[in-house]
Amino acid sequence: MNFFFVVPTLNSSDNLSRLVSSLTSQSYSNWRLLFVDGGSNKYNLDKLKAYCKSNNKFSWKKQTKKIDGIYGAMNDGFNAAKEEEWLIFWGSDDWAFSNKSLDILDKKIRKLSKKLKPDLVICSGKYISKEERIVRSTKFYFFINYWISIFFGSSPPHQATIFGSGVRKVLKSFSTEYRLAADLDYFCKLSNFKNMKVQQLNLNFVKIGCGGISQRKTKLRFYEVLKIYKKRFSIFWIIPFTSRYIYRLLSLIKK
Repeated sequence: MNFFFVVPTLNSSDNLSRLVSSLTSQSYSNWRLLFVDGGSNKYNLDKLKAYCKSNNKFSWKKQTKKIDGIYGAMNDGFNAAKEEEWLIFWGSDDWAFSNKSLDILDKKIRKLSKKLKPDLVICSGKYISKEERIVRSTKFYFFINYWISIFFGSSPPHQATIFGSGVRKVLKSFSTEYRLAADLDYFCKLSNFKNMKVQQLNLNFVKIGCGGISQRKTKLRFYEVLKIYKKRFSIFWIIPFTSRYIYRLLSLIKK
């Protein structure tokens, strides 16, 4: 089983050491990583190239010019994924939960696939502060089925979500209409596909660095989340919108 990591970068090479170290120390070796760079300066680009030169599992490319922003870079990742690969999107300040994360994930997906190969696999993660403290947990609250879960405000954390070939065949891009919440839009659109095989794993897979752009621009993210729920659920938007932020409060209490 092959895992393919896509990491958008923009002058963020100083944040990459934990991510790189967490992957090179994995007990499982069938993985590769692509940095998609959105126009970094020479200092950051040189560091990026150095990582790629030091390990042939790392490669990089310039982000497609016609689509800017982090989701444009992630769309480049969709296009670069091979059919047999499981696609994972991380940020520069994310890293593996342990050095056995991929080994455990591989075993769990193989076990699931004996019955029915999943299209989308959802794990959990922890947000970590600069002081290395756990700020909150992030997980998908599953209710009966995927559509109902989305309707009641649950949304997979994209850093802890593994995109199989099945899901990429029906939806192979994030909307560039949104700067901060296109992942929510993507997961809402997936609820239209009733035959989608979604599996949730009881596995902390990733540590997510706090301080990303979506956490700094909260007003814009709120606006985009509201817009997405209104588009998807019309007059019932208040249900997923309110539930979403109740879960956020609960995640701060139960870390």
